[in-house]
Amino acid sequence: MTYHVINADARAIGLPDAFFHCVATSPPYFGLREYGDDEREIGDEPTPDEYIAEMVRVGREVCRVLRDDGTWWLNLGEIGRA
Repeated sequence: MTYHVINADARAIGLPDAFFHCVATSPPYFGLREYGDDEREIGDEPTPDEYIAEMVRVGREVCRVLRDDGTWWLNLGEIGRA
């Protein structure tokens, strides 16, 4: 069995449709940290609604690359709590 670990921005890399059995992700939480100077950084959006819109974009890409029998594990903490 072959395993692939890809550490990348799902919105920016091109992967084949219906390729993966499983996707596990823990995206940055809204407004909690800054990981760098990339203006496309998730979690640095001006509003929670814009953060959710970015997460929806990620979700659409995850669904595209998952097989029909695939699973998505999303670790997402509480939004807006310090």
